[in-house]
Amino acid sequence: MAAEEDAKKDEEEMKKLEGQVYWHGQLPSKVAERLLKKDGDWLLRYNDKADARGFVISVRWDDKAKHFKLSWNKTGERISVGGSKEKKSSMSVAALVEWFQEPGRRLGKEEVE
Repeated sequence: MAAEEDAKKDEEEMKKLEGQVYWHGQLPSKVAERLLKKDGDWLLRYNDKADARGFVISVRWDDKAKHFKLSWNKTGERISVGGSKEKKSSMSVAALVEWFQEPGRRLGKEEVE
């Protein structure tokens, strides 16, 4: 998918996320880390850096912040978390986040940004 198409898809997804308590919009990782106070705290944000543009799930565990980049497939139809053991992909960012909120779901070391 071309960069222009990626940006358009990301904008569409951001509109769908408005009003979700976990959505923090465009937010640098350092700011996200300050918001994550205790193990288990997490948020969804958008990284606007040219070299790493995209959606990121930031989470605190073992008293450290970790950042998991979400990636669109080549056709832009599905989004997934890097090398997730379950390799879950979805039609939208919100649907993917909801799936990972189910009990027993986890993000592994291989997805850390």
